[in-house]
Amino acid sequence: MAFPELLYQWEKKVEIDSVYTAFRDIAEGEPIKIKSFDDAFEDLKQFRGTIRIDETAEKVIIKKVELAYWEDSSPNSKQTHVQPIYHFLGETINNDGDRGTFEGFIAAVPDMLTTP
Repeated sequence: MAFPELLYQWEKKVEIDSVYTAFRDIAEGEPIKIKSFDDAFEDLKQFRGTIRIDETAEKVIIKKVELAYWEDSSPNSKQTHVQPIYHFLGETINNDGDRGTFEGFIAAVPDMLTTP
C-alpha cells in the first residue's frame, strides 16, 4: 500500500501553483491492541504528545476525540507503518474569556511497543 505526500504552494489568488508527490510503500504489520482512551487522556494531561494550545489558556474544553492514523510526510522519512493516534479537538479559554483552538495528538500505540 502506498500513501501519497502532497505539498501545496499557494499564490494570493488561492490557486494551486505546484504539487509535489512522493509515494512510499507502507508495510502491513501485525494487529496490536491500542492503549485505552483513559491512558491516552492521561498522556494528554501530562503533555506526552504533540499539543497545540494558546500560551494564555487557563481552561481546555475537549469537544471531540477521533482515532486517526499518522504518517510522517517529510521527504526523508523512513517510516514504514502508519501509526494510530488519538486526535483531541477542542477550545481554550483564558482569564479574559478569550477563546482559542486546542488540538492534541497522542500515540495510541502502547508505550511498551515504542520505548526501547
